[in-house]
Amino acid sequence: MSLKTLKNLVLFNSFLSICCLACSMENAMPGFRFSNFEKTPNWELALAVKNNNVREIEKQIKDYNVSIDFQDPKYHMTLLALAIVNDKKDAFDCLLKHRANPNLVIGNYYDITPFMCSIEYNQKCNNYYFETLLKNGGKPNFEIEYNHNGRIRKSSPLLLAIKANDEVGNFCVEMVKELCEKGADMDTYEYDKMTDFQEGVIYYCLFHKNMLALRYFIIEKGITIPEYVYTTGGAGQSTIRYYTLEEMLKKDSFKFNLYRANEKAKQDVLDYLEKEK
Repeated sequence: MSLKTLKNLVLFNSFLSICCLACSMENAMPGFRFSNFEKTPNWELALAVKNNNVREIEKQIKDYNVSIDFQDPKYHMTLLALAIVNDKKDAFDCLLKHRANPNLVIGNYYDITPFMCSIEYNQKCNNYYFETLLKNGGKPNFEIEYNHNGRIRKSSPLLLAIKANDEVGNFCVEMVKELCEKGADMDTYEYDKMTDFQEGVIYYCLFHKNMLALRYFIIEKGITIPEYVYTTGGAGQSTIRYYTLEEMLKKDSFKFNLYRANEKAKQDVLDYLEKEK
């Protein structure tokens, strides 16, 4: 390889590194990128939030009277939501101090709020954003019904918390408990018209295989267990089958040998069901 070719290769690799660095500065999820606010009245405020620059955030809000809950024109997100998902703690605290709305319905499908973002996009089960919002106006029973591919779905903090987990699959069950302690409705559910079935918290625990939350609901909170808790089949399928909780937990797909905490929680529930017979 000639010296000239080697130099060109080094320059090309440097260019790729710069490009990759630029990409890494933006969230992998397009809806949570600060660049979505470019060419909007909130662009300077967005840059201040991105840089965690509290002084500039204060200046933008006080001197230029920007709308703190302005939604970007493409994804309809607010800067409070972006501060949460991009882990901009100082900016988040400042926006909240200036009364950014944690319960504003946002997103392309208008199916989430900043408070719900603190649950669904929780990082490493770090509950700072969730707990702060729960103490400052985040509503544990704020439910949003929306049409998703022709099916009426429901987004609620408790249902989102059941599926929340960290980067290695550990469930953030403390969020479930805190929501319930703050009065979250454990009777919340989605309704599937095709199967005429209410998909409540037990269904969600089974669907996401969160046995820790299941044990909490059944043993600690003593919620009523329906005769059937799960269903398969529906649209495009000839048969619909309904399952009891015990039937589901004894399926091969509910063996968690590599996740001992989940396996123990499942067994605790089975032992409880046997005792209650």
